[in-house]
Amino acid sequence: IEGLHAIDLSTVVYDAYLSCISLDYENNYWKNNISFSPTASSNLLMKSKFAHKDDYHGINRIYRNNTYIVEKSYADIMGRPYDELWVSLGSFMREMDTVIIENNTIDVYKLRMNASQPIHNYTFNNNEIHAYTVQETAHNCILPVSTLEHPAFTDTYIAKNNKISFDTSSPITEYQNSLIRVTGRRNELSRVKIIFENNSVVWPDLDAIVSSAYGASTVLRDVTIDNNTLETYTPAVTTAKTLYSGIYSNFGKLVYGNSISMPSLASAQ
Repeated sequence: IEGLHAIDLSTVVYDAYLSCISLDYENNYWKNNISFSPTASSNLLMKSKFAHKDDYHGINRIYRNNTYIVEKSYADIMGRPYDELWVSLGSFMREMDTVIIENNTIDVYKLRMNASQPIHNYTFNNNEIHAYTVQETAHNCILPVSTLEHPAFTDTYIAKNNKISFDTSSPITEYQNSLIRVTGRRNELSRVKIIFENNSVVWPDLDAIVSSAYGASTVLRDVTIDNNTLETYTPAVTTAKTLYSGIYSNFGKLVYGNSISMPSLASAQ
């Protein structure tokens, strides 16, 4: 699907808007499907609507082996500003049992990496993602961990073998960019399992390894962060940058054998 667009309308553009219990979205080619409008709420690469089911069990979404492209030149062709090219990775409108996003290629201008999703089991593996920058009006993360009202002890959030790179920093805002973002019901966080392994990440304005709205009151019991390669940048006007976590002291298990490089932003330009 290529070239679906709207101009100056408060609307969004999807290639598919699906209501179903089980979804397999595989081997698709998505290119330059954009709502050009400063008031458009979002442009979504992966969109899933409701499943008509009484509970979340068995509601599954698989996005596999797809290619998503947004070209900067498309804004030139349409006579629109580049900022209107931004897209969100995905949105799920109700509680999901399992979401698997794997073996996808994403090459876009500006990307929002959603930091909160109503998912019990989330797998984000073997994806290759490149963008000029992240979208700056919300928290961004690679692995969203959202504890829901009735989590199971089997709820698992996994990100493995991804290659992710952003070219430049986004405008400075109060929002935070992190590898893992924890949201949801604070008292249920200790039930979940988190695995973040073998990822290669270049993110100039990364703020945190793990972030949470609850800060130091967040308690996680089963977390593995291992064998990742991370490159971020110290701000040009300071001598150091700390990747804020806020909750390391409350990890029940933490494997931390990662390579972190923080060259000067000034020297990188």
